[in-house]
Amino acid sequence: MLRLVLVGTSHHHAPVELREQVALDRVDAQALAARLAGEDREAVCLSTCNRTELYLVAADAEQAEQDAAAALASLGPEIEPALYRLQDRAAAHHLFRVAAGLDSLVPGEGEILGQVRVAHEVGTTGPVLDRVFRQALHAGRKVRAETAIGQSPASVSAAAAALAEQVFGSLEGRSILLLGAGKVSEQAARNLRSRGAEIVLVANSKTERERIGEELAQVDVATSTTSTTWRGS
Repeated sequence: MLRLVLVGTSHHHAPVELREQVALDRVDAQALAARLAGEDREAVCLSTCNRTELYLVAADAEQAEQDAAAALASLGPEIEPALYRLQDRAAAHHLFRVAAGLDSLVPGEGEILGQVRVAHEVGTTGPVLDRVFRQALHAGRKVRAETAIGQSPASVSAAAAALAEQVFGSLEGRSILLLGAGKVSEQAARNLRSRGAEIVLVANSKTERERIGEELAQVDVATSTTSTTWRGS
């Protein structure tokens, strides 16, 4: 009998420095799923900034679980204590919660549904995982369409902007310093500007730290979208 196995970690169990060790882009996630799959085994790797999860279908659930845990440990040797393991109904139920945005750092964020879809597309699936992921995606879309969960902020960046607005009452004319210059920083900038804020500096690792320190003393809000440790001069 085939069994469904899940081994992974998320923001509930591991700090960002551990999650970064096992975070994979689309190409690497696809390669890991293919490596864990086999003639009688299916595999999908779901990796986002807040979680990395391996879903396997195999006849030998214990061996599949060991292989999945070992694969994650090979990426981050310190990740083992932060791993959770689920099987069969519990694993499927977890995936449904993830797809619906119920297990996200910001409940209801919309990006996770697309991330689950991509993981399904690049995974090495068979009849079981294909069906489970299709049903999870259907459930996720239905939850967003038929409940109020979609009214929550769409992302961590949106939540941060909403929180800043709540603190100040209005962000109109407020000055903002962004630490980090990647995709998440761009999302944060859009959310803040849409509320009337002014971005005075987007700092990256090459920005002079003296300037960062000077701006920090002047701005109303500072957000960090990078794992880099920033120290003043």
